[in-house]
Amino acid sequence: MIEHPGRASLESPPDTRLSDSLLPSEPNGLLAGLAIDSSCCLNPDCDCQQVMLDVRDRASDQRFLVIVPLDQRAPFIQEPRPDGADAVLQELRNHLGKSFWDEAARAYQAAKEYGRRHPWEHLTFERGVLVPYCDLVAPGPEEALEFTCDGQAYLVLDMYCLLPDCDCREVLLDVLCLRPIAPGRSKAEPFAVTYYDFATSRFTPGPAGPLTSHRRHVMAAFLASRPDMKAYLRKRYDDAREIGRRVAQRGGFVDPEPRQPPRTRLLRTPLPANGA
Repeated sequence: MIEHPGRASLESPPDTRLSDSLLPSEPNGLLAGLAIDSSCCLNPDCDCQQVMLDVRDRASDQRFLVIVPLDQRAPFIQEPRPDGADAVLQELRNHLGKSFWDEAARAYQAAKEYGRRHPWEHLTFERGVLVPYCDLVAPGPEEALEFTCDGQAYLVLDMYCLLPDCDCREVLLDVLCLRPIAPGRSKAEPFAVTYYDFATSRFTPGPAGPLTSHRRHVMAAFLASRPDMKAYLRKRYDDAREIGRRVAQRGGFVDPEPRQPPRTRLLRTPLPANGA
């Protein structure tokens, strides 16, 4: 049986802010009146090894970004830099001690681990494109939807719309037939693609049209493969909708790239023979 992972996939992002004792909110000197917030890249595939400090003047709201390499090389300002930023940076360098570097390394590792478990936090998604649930969370056996029917093994990819303003209330189920090719290895072959409508609790035609009687039999076995399958799919739908809301908040949706229309072959018409 597939155990539900709970709400872990929607946990809050890690706190990558450094404490006021390391970056005081009301320091003396050139840092007075500045608000300094820290952040880290969440993409686990990015080995940037740095912490970013967002330095903002509370009075003018002017701001600039300081990049702090974790190998303790000198921090530097990411262009463009406003007037006076270099002097502020030097004062900031003088303030950084061992406690800062230790805390920065901890925040960096926490951010990368969070990003590994939550791919949707650092990826962009095309509007209108359905996304497999397994692409939204860290891969693991507990996320797979596998079942058997009449001795044949199947794998189901459940795909969801993430757009917050869409109220489709359905999931696209891409069903693959698993054919053994070696001990412990199987080849996935397309079997059926269908929608499941949560409002009517029924399968509706997918891109290839209505299900055949055999495919309906297999899909009925899928729903019966665990007692709470309908509620389980609805839970994953709700999770996907919440993820979509958070993706929209950070501006993670992009317009689909325009696709070139297929080119029509030009057929040359043979010229009539002379005198024809």
